[in-house]
Amino acid sequence: MKGRLTRYFFLSLGGIFVCIFAWMSFLIYLFFGRQEIPENPLTANYLKKIAVKTQINTQRVQIDSQILTYLRQQQIWLQVLNEKGEEIYSFHRPTSIPRHYAPGQLVAYQNYPTESGYHISTWYEKVDGHIYTWVTGGAPARSHKGYIPESEQYQYTTYLVAGWIVIILLIATFSAFRLGNPLLHTWSWLQQLADGDYSEPLDRKGRPRSLNRSGKIKLSYRIYREVIDSLYKLTQTLKQNEQDRIRLEKTREEWMTGVSHDLKTPLSTVKGYIEILSTEKYELDKHELDFILKTLGQRVKYMEELIHDFNLTFRLKNNALPLHKEKENIVELLRESIIDCINLPKANEYEFDLDTNTKELYDVIDRKWYKRAIDNLLGNAIKHNPPGTKIQAQLKQLDQGYEIVIRDNGKGMDHETKVRLFERYFRGTNSNQNSLGTGLGMTIAYQLIQVHGGRIHLHSNLNEGTKIVIQFTQNRG
Repeated sequence: MKGRLTRYFFLSLGGIFVCIFAWMSFLIYLFFGRQEIPENPLTANYLKKIAVKTQINTQRVQIDSQILTYLRQQQIWLQVLNEKGEEIYSFHRPTSIPRHYAPGQLVAYQNYPTESGYHISTWYEKVDGHIYTWVTGGAPARSHKGYIPESEQYQYTTYLVAGWIVIILLIATFSAFRLGNPLLHTWSWLQQLADGDYSEPLDRKGRPRSLNRSGKIKLSYRIYREVIDSLYKLTQTLKQNEQDRIRLEKTREEWMTGVSHDLKTPLSTVKGYIEILSTEKYELDKHELDFILKTLGQRVKYMEELIHDFNLTFRLKNNALPLHKEKENIVELLRESIIDCINLPKANEYEFDLDTNTKELYDVIDRKWYKRAIDNLLGNAIKHNPPGTKIQAQLKQLDQGYEIVIRDNGKGMDHETKVRLFERYFRGTNSNQNSLGTGLGMTIAYQLIQVHGGRIHLHSNLNEGTKIVIQFTQNRG
């Protein structure tokens, strides 16, 4: 953009010079090119013309009236001298000019105009055996060819200066419009962003001011192309952040409502059983007492897990979870997670499989939290798929690192679930049961994989199953 502004400055400066030159050329043509420059009476050619138009009879001189009229207009005086240097005819001769010239005096006047105060020209011609001299003179300021009257000079100067002023004002206005409008638009845009309106200011037709009808950036805005592009990206980012904030706030409220309901249910159960145990109205046998204690234990365990998960996700978010990393065999860890899933209640309704292209693959990890992430991902596949679903964990050793793939052929996910699966507070809607899940399991799995240096990629479509790919780019074992 710096180079573009520099080029624009020099182009504007060049435009000023070109316009001024064009204006001066136009005025020169107007004042000189279109008018006929009068013939200079002080030249030899014109004096020869005067001699031709002169009639001399017995010392009586007659000159063409048109010649005299022209001399009068040009403020030129005329003398005709005989062989002795004596004046035999004069026209408008100044009093300071002599009637008789001494030898060499006329030549001195001609060569040194300051002697007489006039520019003098002479022409000699022989008529009827006698030599006559024609002398013309004029003021120095009017003696050169192409003299322009003072009135025309003043008019020319006035037009020239006025033209310069108009040209400079026009170019200044154009430059101000070209440079100022985008700056005003940028200021208005920033002010709009500061007010929470995450969109570009529009013109009267409802289009963004920086764009033309075809959706491309206007010519006057291209000088600030990088600024406009950056503002557009900032606007989109702020708009997306605001949408994410609203969605997260809504999700948090939904999560709070769901968790409050889930807490209320076990608390109601605990409260009811405590009232039963604390009253003497009921006589409980051993079987009933064992059932109550087991139920109370389940409810208390659920509430402990909820509090623990809630604390864990915020510790992960703030990088406050200490990791105790050691060299571990990832193959054995995956096998252990699959076995734990098989031992879960109703696990016999699902089909599990472990596939690996190596018997041993070591990495430096915190075994507890690494396994927690894998368990959460496998548990999510069980929780949100119907009986009969095949769940597979696959380990592939790569040239650079390794990857773990957890896939199933279950119900799959819709677009909203895919986008929000790893968000805090989000609880999926594809569950086939009324689970007491906290809504933090997938978020915790995602964060634990990240703190171990891995990345998660999700692939899923409704009724086509789900595939979660966990990639570690370097084998640190």
